[in-house]
Amino acid sequence: MAGRTFDLVVTDMRMETETAGFDVVHNAKAAAGSPVIIVLSAYPIPASEWRKAGADAAYMKGGGIFRILDDIERLLIRRSKTDQSAS
Repeated sequence: MAGRTFDLVVTDMRMETETAGFDVVHNAKAAAGSPVIIVLSAYPIPASEWRKAGADAAYMKGGGIFRILDDIERLLIRRSKTDQSAS
């Protein structure tokens, strides 16, 4: 992610380790542009954990995934408004 700008980062939680997705979240938070970050998982993640890590949303695979596109749009719009007010 170094040297690149992203509007949106979507990561799975369990990859190399059970919490590898949080490594992606931390790297994305450190990246320029402060992207919207979404975590996907087949296993429950307490909201307190993904929020503490810096993710904007988390979804259970096979659960409420159908609303993800609407939520992505809402999060990107909110982020854009926040960026504009900071300028």
